Amino acid sequence: MKIKKIIIIIFGAINSCVLPVSALFALMSPMAFDAPGSEKNPAVWIFFVSVITYPLVGTLSLIFTIISYKKQEYDKALIVSLIPMIFLIIAVLIN
Repeated sequence: MKIKKIIIIIFGAINSCVLPVSALFALMSPMAFDAPGSEKNPAVWIFFVSVITYPLVGTLSLIFTIISYKKQEYDKALIVSLIPMIFLIIAVLIN
């Protein structure tokens, strides 16, 4: 149980540090469509959607992680805290 708490805190800290930067990336993400034909490329769309939705998903994840942590539902808090990492992994792998 103690290791779950530590993991939740680490991913919460990572998420809260990445959120301000992700807002800047979300503002710049329409530039992914600058190359000719990129609007028809599914990889560019997946990248765009993952970058544009990360600030919302990260914020909601942080809120629900804190709520679950306070209720001492550590399994639920751990799963919710890992959800934004899926968006980061998609953005990195596609790019």
